[in-house]
Amino acid sequence: MTIRLDSQGQSSFYKSLVNQIDTAIHDGTIRPGEMLPSMNGLAASLGISRETVKKAYGILTKRGLIVPRHGKGFYAADMAKSSRPQVLVIFDKLSVYKQPLFNAFSERLGDEAEITILTHNQSVGLLRYYLDENLDRFDYYVVMPHFPLDAATQESAIKQISRIPNRKLIMLDRLQPGYKGILEPTPDATPVSPGEIELALIPGVAFAGERGAFSRLGRGKGFYDRLLPSLRCPKVGICYPFRLVDSLPTDPWDIPLDGLIF
Repeated sequence: MTIRLDSQGQSSFYKSLVNQIDTAIHDGTIRPGEMLPSMNGLAASLGISRETVKKAYGILTKRGLIVPRHGKGFYAADMAKSSRPQVLVIFDKLSVYKQPLFNAFSERLGDEAEITILTHNQSVGLLRYYLDENLDRFDYYVVMPHFPLDAATQESAIKQISRIPNRKLIMLDRLQPGYKGILEPTPDATPVSPGEIELALIPGVAFAGERGAFSRLGRGKGFYDRLLPSLRCPKVGICYPFRLVDSLPTDPWDIPLDGLIF
Protein backbone atom coordinates (compact mmCIF):
# COMPACT_ATOMS: atom_id res chain seq x y z
CA MET A 1 0.00 0.00 0.00
CA THR A 2 1.03 3.61 -0.50
CA ILE A 3 1.00 5.90 2.53
CA ARG A 4 0.78 9.67 2.15
CA LEU A 5 1.01 11.79 5.26
CA ASP A 6 -1.04 14.92 5.86
CA SER A 7 0.95 18.13 5.74
CA GLN A 8 -0.79 19.73 8.74
CA GLY A 9 2.18 19.31 11.07
CA GLN A 10 4.12 16.50 12.66
CA SER A 11 1.65 16.12 15.53
CA SER A 12 -0.89 14.70 13.07
CA PHE A 13 1.49 12.30 11.30
CA TYR A 14 0.77 9.38 13.62
CA LYS A 15 -3.00 9.95 13.32
CA SER A 16 -2.76 9.90 9.52
CA LEU A 17 -0.67 6.73 9.72
CA VAL A 18 -3.17 5.05 12.04
CA ASN A 19 -6.15 6.00 9.87
CA GLN A 20 -4.58 4.80 6.60
CA ILE A 21 -3.45 1.45 8.00
CA ASP A 22 -6.82 1.01 9.75
CA THR A 23 -8.64 1.57 6.45
CA ALA A 24 -6.26 -0.68 4.51
CA ILE A 25 -6.79 -3.58 6.93
CA HIS A 26 -10.56 -3.26 6.90
CA ASP A 27 -10.88 -2.96 3.11
CA GLY A 28 -8.46 -5.82 2.46
CA THR A 29 -5.63 -3.80 0.93
CA ILE A 30 -3.50 -5.24 3.74
CA ARG A 31 -4.35 -8.93 3.99
CA PRO A 32 -4.68 -10.85 7.28
CA GLY A 33 -1.29 -12.08 8.40
CA GLU A 34 0.59 -9.72 6.07
CA MET A 35 3.73 -8.26 7.58
CA LEU A 36 3.81 -4.48 7.96
CA PRO A 37 6.94 -2.45 7.22
CA SER A 38 9.42 -2.30 10.08
CA MET A 39 9.30 0.83 12.22
CA ASN A 40 12.75 1.90 11.03
CA GLY A 41 11.94 1.19 7.38
CA LEU A 42 8.61 3.01 7.41
CA ALA A 43 10.07 6.00 9.26
CA ALA A 44 12.90 6.27 6.72
CA SER A 45 10.59 5.97 3.70
CA LEU A 46 8.23 8.67 5.02
CA GLY A 47 10.91 10.96 6.44
CA ILE A 48 9.47 10.91 9.94
CA SER A 49 10.82 9.80 13.32
CA ARG A 50 10.76 6.21 14.47
CA GLU A 51 8.87 7.33 17.59
CA THR A 52 6.00 8.54 15.41
CA VAL A 53 5.70 5.12 13.77
CA LYS A 54 6.04 3.41 17.16
CA LYS A 55 3.17 5.49 18.55
CA ALA A 56 0.95 4.65 15.56
CA TYR A 57 1.76 0.94 15.76
CA GLY A 58 1.04 1.00 19.50
CA ILE A 59 -2.44 2.44 18.91
CA LEU A 60 -3.14 -0.09 16.15
CA THR A 61 -2.03 -2.92 18.44
CA LYS A 62 -4.36 -1.76 21.23
CA ARG A 63 -7.22 -1.66 18.73
CA GLY A 64 -6.49 -5.26 17.77
CA LEU A 65 -5.74 -4.34 14.16
CA ILE A 66 -2.12 -5.47 14.15
CA VAL A 67 -0.28 -8.14 16.13
CA PRO A 68 3.35 -7.82 17.33
CA ARG A 69 5.47 -10.95 17.15
CA HIS A 70 8.51 -10.95 19.37
CA GLY A 71 11.69 -10.44 17.35
CA LYS A 72 9.87 -10.54 14.02
CA GLY A 73 7.72 -7.46 13.50
CA PHE A 74 4.07 -6.46 13.16
CA TYR A 75 1.40 -8.37 11.24
CA ALA A 76 -2.15 -7.50 10.20
CA ALA A 77 -4.77 -9.18 12.37
CA ASP A 78 -7.51 -11.28 10.85
CA MET A 79 -10.57 -9.10 11.38
CA ALA A 80 -12.85 -11.97 10.36
CA LYS A 81 -11.65 -14.10 13.27
CA SER A 82 -13.56 -14.36 16.51
CA SER A 83 -12.88 -11.63 19.05
CA ARG A 84 -12.93 -14.23 21.83
CA PRO A 85 -9.85 -14.26 24.06
CA GLN A 86 -7.01 -16.42 22.78
CA VAL A 87 -5.60 -18.79 25.42
CA LEU A 88 -2.37 -20.77 25.05
CA VAL A 89 -2.15 -23.76 27.40
CA ILE A 90 1.34 -25.23 27.88
CA PHE A 91 1.40 -28.52 29.82
CA ASP A 92 4.43 -30.70 30.40
CA LYS A 93 2.48 -33.66 28.99
CA LEU A 94 -1.10 -34.88 28.68
CA SER A 95 -1.11 -37.77 31.14
CA VAL A 96 -4.04 -39.72 32.57
CA TYR A 97 -4.00 -37.25 35.46
CA LYS A 98 -3.68 -34.07 33.40
CA GLN A 99 -6.15 -34.84 30.63
CA PRO A 100 -9.15 -34.48 32.99
CA LEU A 101 -7.63 -31.23 34.29
CA PHE A 102 -7.43 -29.84 30.77
CA ASN A 103 -10.94 -31.12 29.94
CA ALA A 104 -12.37 -29.39 33.01
CA PHE A 105 -10.54 -26.16 32.13
CA SER A 106 -11.77 -26.32 28.52
CA GLU A 107 -15.36 -27.14 29.49
CA ARG A 108 -15.44 -24.29 32.00
CA LEU A 109 -14.41 -21.77 29.36
CA GLY A 110 -16.71 -23.29 26.76
CA ASP A 111 -17.26 -20.96 23.82
CA GLU A 112 -15.99 -17.92 25.72
CA ALA A 113 -12.38 -18.41 24.58
CA GLU A 114 -10.30 -20.11 21.90
CA ILE A 115 -7.78 -22.55 23.37
CA THR A 116 -4.52 -23.82 21.88
CA ILE A 117 -2.64 -26.54 23.76
CA LEU A 118 1.07 -27.42 23.53
CA THR A 119 3.29 -29.74 25.59
CA HIS A 120 6.87 -28.90 26.61
CA ASN A 121 7.81 -32.45 27.75
CA GLN A 122 9.76 -30.92 30.67
CA SER A 123 12.17 -29.29 28.21
CA VAL A 124 13.04 -25.65 28.92
CA GLY A 125 14.38 -25.38 25.38
CA LEU A 126 10.99 -26.36 23.98
CA LEU A 127 9.25 -23.88 26.29
CA ARG A 128 11.63 -21.17 25.04
CA TYR A 129 10.78 -22.05 21.44
CA TYR A 130 7.03 -21.88 22.14
CA LEU A 131 7.41 -18.44 23.73
CA ASP A 132 9.64 -17.20 20.89
CA GLU A 133 6.90 -18.17 18.44
CA ASN A 134 3.84 -17.17 20.44
CA LEU A 135 4.70 -14.38 22.87
CA ASP A 136 2.30 -11.42 22.27
CA ARG A 137 -0.01 -13.58 20.13
CA PHE A 138 -2.29 -14.72 22.96
CA ASP A 139 -4.36 -12.96 25.59
CA TYR A 140 -3.56 -15.48 28.32
CA TYR A 141 -0.92 -18.16 28.93
CA VAL A 142 -1.74 -21.13 31.16
CA VAL A 143 1.49 -22.89 32.13
CA MET A 144 2.13 -26.09 34.08
CA PRO A 145 5.77 -25.64 35.13
CA HIS A 146 6.85 -29.22 35.73
CA PHE A 147 10.60 -29.38 35.06
CA PRO A 148 13.53 -31.28 36.58
CA LEU A 149 14.26 -29.98 40.08
CA ASP A 150 17.98 -29.25 39.70
CA ALA A 151 18.85 -25.61 40.35
CA ALA A 152 20.09 -24.82 36.83
CA THR A 153 16.91 -26.12 35.14
CA GLN A 154 14.63 -24.40 37.64
CA GLU A 155 16.45 -21.09 37.16
CA SER A 156 16.22 -21.40 33.38
CA ALA A 157 12.51 -22.28 33.54
CA ILE A 158 11.75 -19.30 35.80
CA LYS A 159 13.63 -17.03 33.40
CA GLN A 160 11.49 -18.18 30.47
CA ILE A 161 8.18 -18.02 32.33
CA SER A 162 9.06 -14.52 33.56
CA ARG A 163 8.92 -13.35 29.94
CA ILE A 164 5.12 -13.65 30.12
CA PRO A 165 3.47 -10.54 31.64
CA ASN A 166 1.99 -11.30 35.07
CA ARG A 167 -1.43 -10.06 34.00
CA LYS A 168 -1.48 -12.69 31.22
CA LEU A 169 0.04 -15.59 33.15
CA ILE A 170 -1.91 -18.34 34.89
CA MET A 171 0.26 -20.90 36.67
CA LEU A 172 -1.05 -24.39 37.36
CA ASP A 173 0.15 -26.80 40.02
CA ARG A 174 2.54 -24.41 41.78
CA LEU A 175 0.44 -24.51 44.93
CA GLN A 176 0.92 -25.99 48.37
CA PRO A 177 -1.48 -26.66 51.27
CA GLY A 178 -1.71 -23.68 53.61
CA TYR A 179 -4.06 -22.63 56.39
CA LYS A 180 -6.61 -25.43 57.00
CA GLY A 181 -5.29 -27.24 53.93
CA ILE A 182 -6.28 -24.50 51.49
CA LEU A 183 -3.98 -24.46 48.46
CA GLU A 184 -1.86 -21.32 48.21
CA PRO A 185 1.18 -20.16 46.18
CA THR A 186 4.58 -21.52 47.11
CA PRO A 187 7.08 -19.14 48.82
CA ASP A 188 9.04 -18.72 45.59
CA ALA A 189 5.97 -17.57 43.62
CA THR A 190 6.25 -14.24 41.80
CA PRO A 191 4.39 -11.50 43.75
CA VAL A 192 1.59 -9.67 41.94
CA SER A 193 0.77 -6.07 42.79
CA PRO A 194 -2.91 -5.14 43.36
CA GLY A 195 -2.84 -2.97 40.22
CA GLU A 196 -2.09 -6.01 38.06
CA ILE A 197 -5.11 -8.02 39.26
CA GLU A 198 -7.91 -8.06 36.67
CA LEU A 199 -10.54 -10.02 38.63
CA ALA A 200 -10.76 -10.69 42.39
CA LEU A 201 -12.75 -13.68 43.69
CA ILE A 202 -13.59 -13.03 47.33
CA PRO A 203 -14.74 -15.66 49.86
CA GLY A 204 -16.99 -14.84 52.80
CA VAL A 205 -19.09 -16.24 55.64
CA ALA A 206 -22.23 -14.50 54.35
CA PHE A 207 -23.36 -12.03 51.67
CA ALA A 208 -26.27 -9.64 51.24
CA GLY A 209 -27.42 -6.88 48.89
CA GLU A 210 -27.98 -6.59 45.17
CA ARG A 211 -25.99 -6.41 41.95
CA GLY A 212 -23.21 -3.84 42.10
CA ALA A 213 -23.46 -3.38 45.87
CA PHE A 214 -23.15 -6.67 47.73
CA SER A 215 -21.98 -6.55 51.33
CA ARG A 216 -19.81 -9.29 52.79
CA LEU A 217 -19.22 -10.75 56.22
CA GLY A 218 -15.72 -12.12 56.77
CA ARG A 219 -14.03 -13.81 59.71
CA GLY A 220 -13.05 -10.59 61.47
CA LYS A 221 -9.32 -10.63 60.74
CA GLY A 222 -9.45 -7.58 58.45
CA PHE A 223 -7.36 -9.11 55.62
CA TYR A 224 -9.83 -8.16 52.90
CA ASP A 225 -10.61 -4.83 54.55
CA ARG A 226 -6.97 -3.94 53.89
CA LEU A 227 -6.79 -5.46 50.40
CA LEU A 228 -10.04 -4.40 48.74
CA PRO A 229 -9.44 -0.61 48.78
CA SER A 230 -6.29 -1.12 46.67
CA LEU A 231 -8.07 -3.12 43.95
CA ARG A 232 -9.39 -1.40 40.83
CA CYS A 233 -10.70 -4.57 39.18
CA PRO A 234 -14.17 -6.19 39.47
CA LYS A 235 -14.65 -7.78 42.90
CA VAL A 236 -16.86 -10.89 42.92
CA GLY A 237 -17.92 -12.90 45.95
CA ILE A 238 -17.91 -16.72 45.95
CA CYS A 239 -21.16 -17.68 47.65
CA TYR A 240 -23.11 -20.84 48.44
CA PRO A 241 -26.85 -20.12 48.09
CA PHE A 242 -27.45 -20.70 51.83
CA ARG A 243 -24.89 -17.95 52.64
CA LEU A 244 -26.97 -15.26 50.89
CA VAL A 245 -29.00 -13.46 53.55
CA ASP A 246 -31.42 -10.52 53.58
CA SER A 247 -29.11 -8.04 55.30
CA LEU A 248 -25.76 -7.70 57.06
CA PRO A 249 -24.28 -5.07 59.40
CA THR A 250 -21.78 -2.84 57.62
CA ASP A 251 -19.02 -0.46 58.65
CA PRO A 252 -17.90 2.77 56.91
CA TRP A 253 -14.72 1.11 55.68
CA ASP A 254 -16.48 -1.86 54.05
CA ILE A 255 -15.99 -2.10 50.27
CA PRO A 256 -19.04 -3.40 48.34
CA LEU A 257 -18.63 -6.27 45.89
CA ASP A 258 -19.68 -5.97 42.26
CA GLY A 259 -21.31 -9.39 41.98
CA LEU A 260 -21.65 -12.93 43.29
CA ILE A 261 -20.90 -16.38 41.89
CA PHE A 262 -23.03 -19.24 43.24
